[in-house]
Amino acid sequence: LVMFGLDHTLFYRVQAIVTRCCRLLVIHNPVNTARRLSTYYSHGALESRSYSNIFAEVFTPWGKEALLISEEIFVSFQELLERIDRDESYVQFLASTPDYFFHLIQLAGVFLISFKFMVFNARRCVLPGSSDLLLESIIQRLKLLQVPRKHPASTCADLLKGLLELWMHREELLSSV
Repeated sequence: LVMFGLDHTLFYRVQAIVTRCCRLLVIHNPVNTARRLSTYYSHGALESRSYSNIFAEVFTPWGKEALLISEEIFVSFQELLERIDRDESYVQFLASTPDYFFHLIQLAGVFLISFKFMVFNARRCVLPGSSDLLLESIIQRLKLLQVPRKHPASTCADLLKGLLELWMHREELLSSV
């Protein structure tokens, strides 16, 4: 930030996104474990406990929190990208942001879409919310950045776009399941 002469609010925005991504990473573990256990129990491996309790006790509350956190990450990132629209000096900052920042954005997107798939597969319902629109907007804004094709922002946009397209075609994708 000192090199770019930018205000400290940018640093705090990036820090807030990284902090939320860390929270998402911590919550991802029990949600993923609950998914694996429910799959294990549902195939009759262990009959001592109903696998539906795993959804009620772990997957649902922790998944809801993780879903909200991932949407918060996208809202914060959207605000950061809007700031870039207003001030051209921020473009250089974002282009030189470490790779891991975009990897964390990818983590939030992968979690969001995979969680929506898990819920859709289990309950055959689509979760309400604006996450699809947020993802579309972020993908479009990342594509507008003037960065090389191999830049993490570009690969992040490509991955999120691919996942979002899979989600949009979920009916055909999961028709045989």
